Amino acid sequence: MTEYYAIVADNVPVAPIGLARRTEAGDEAYHRDHGWRPTKVITRYFEADADDALVPITEQEADELRTWFHHRQGDPPLIGGPLRVAWSATFTGTSAPGEALGIDHGVARHNDNSSRVALVLFHPRPDRWVVELQYLGQPPTDTAQVRAEVVSANLGLHLERER
Repeated sequence: MTEYYAIVADNVPVAPIGLARRTEAGDEAYHRDHGWRPTKVITRYFEADADDALVPITEQEADELRTWFHHRQGDPPLIGGPLRVAWSATFTGTSAPGEALGIDHGVARHNDNSSRVALVLFHPRPDRWVVELQYLGQPPTDTAQVRAEVVSANLGLHLERER
């Protein structure tokens, strides 16, 4: 399975500065000649030795980003920038809710030039889970629906608090 990452620089908030992917054959970065070349950017990022951030994206988002890099016309795909939280819930218990919620780390529920929305799961302690509806750009319009989906899911956990 191939994993794709947008490379986002803190000093360039408008658009991603690069694209990388992790394949069974190794890590590669997309280059100006429109080809893939070996890279260590993903390894350095996960070893906390990188200057730029990596944002996990889907294959479709990677294709859109490659197209934008090729033409540099119009608005770039919305991938990097300051994250905001539209809704958050803290649960207690020991079951793993990720599969029940259908959460794939970093995969956006919605992404276009106006907003990017993702449901993200954190596990800060062995008995605590936090679910956040994060977004870039415009706030999500379906926050109440997402909240209802999460709260009504059979997670085997106790809802401790929301914000």
